[in-house]
Amino acid sequence: MLRGTETRAELLARGVPYRTVTRALTRGWYTVDYHAPQYPQEEGPGQFAALQNPYAFARAQVQHVLRERACRLEAYEAVEDCMQDALLWAWERRHCTHIVDFVGYIATVIREKLRKRLARQPGGAV
Repeated sequence: MLRGTETRAELLARGVPYRTVTRALTRGWYTVDYHAPQYPQEEGPGQFAALQNPYAFARAQVQHVLRERACRLEAYEAVEDCMQDALLWAWERRHCTHIVDFVGYIATVIREKLRKRLARQPGGAV
């Protein structure tokens, strides 16, 4: 987690890749290799409990990316699969104790993973 007072030079000295510094400063957080599962898999809901209605939260993130990309997923099952994946990503990262704003963090994770998935699918973006 960033304090909010870091400079570019400080982040570079901490080992943050040059291309990531601006994004880290904008978001207010940076996790090394956040795509690779490296979080403790403990029991219990962890910060997942911060999502008042996890299903509605996941649906909102999926719909946001679909609107943003002007995508049409023809089958209802495809949307449902995306929502189940979003819930799984949130559950897998539920014990990220270093993340202060879990809701913002997991929203970013879900959106980035969905964007990458849709970019890989043939005909995924119009």
